[in-house]
Amino acid sequence: LRVHQDIVLTPQMLLDPADTVVILPATTRYEQPGGGTETSTERRVYFSPEIPGHRIPEARTIAVMVERAEGRLAFVVKAHQEMTHRRERAEEATRQFVAALAPMREAGVLAAVLLQFPFAFRHNPPARDFLLATRERLAGHRLVVEFRHRSWFDAPTLAFLREAGLSLCCVDEPALPGLPPRTAEVTGPIGYVRFHGRNAAKWWRHAEAWERYDYSYSEAELREWVPKLLDLEAR
Repeated sequence: LRVHQDIVLTPQMLLDPADTVVILPATTRYEQPGGGTETSTERRVYFSPEIPGHRIPEARTIAVMVERAEGRLAFVVKAHQEMTHRRERAEEATRQFVAALAPMREAGVLAAVLLQFPFAFRHNPPARDFLLATRERLAGHRLVVEFRHRSWFDAPTLAFLREAGLSLCCVDEPALPGLPPRTAEVTGPIGYVRFHGRNAAKWWRHAEAWERYDYSYSEAELREWVPKLLDLEAR
C-alpha cells in the first residue's frame, strides 16, 4: 500500500487491535519488474492525542481506550458540537459528556478538554457569559479554548481568559480577515497549538470540509513556530 496523504493516528484506532499496521519509512525504494528501483517519498505519519467531538462517546468506549493505552497516553477530548457550535442543548450535552469521561478521570489520563468555538462565536458579553457558564459545567477539568475569530485575541480579552483560568489554543491558519493571528500566548496552565494549514483558497470555499485542511507545511513555515514553541514551554 502506497499512501500519498499524511496519516493521522488517533486514540480511536486503539479500539480494534485485530489488524496489523506496518508503517514504512518516509522514503522507500521499490523493486521494478525486470530490474531497477523506484524511490518514492511518502507523506508523514502523526499521532494525535485528541479525540474528535463529532459525537458524545459512550463511557464503555472511553474505558476501552484507557485500558488499551495501558497508561502510556494522556488524552485530550474535544467537546461535542452541541457544547460549542449548536449551543441550545449545551447543558444536557455537557452532563452526558462529563459522564462519558469518567474512566479517563478515574485513571488520571485526561489531560484536558478542548472547546473549539466557530467563527460566528465572536467576543461580546453574551459569549463571555456562555464561556464562564461552560467552565462551571466542566468544573474540575482542565480546559483549552480554541477561537476561530480574531476578536478573542486582543490584550483585554486575553487578560479575561487568564483571570478565568482558561488555556488558549494557539492556531496556525491562513492569514485571512477575521481569523486569529499566528501568535503564541499562554493564558492558563496548558500551552496548546493546533496546525490547521494555510489553504487560503479552500478555507471558505470548498465542496467538502476536509478540503479546508488539505495542506502540507514547508520546513520554513514550521520553523516559524520553533521560537514560539520554546517561548510557550518557558512560560
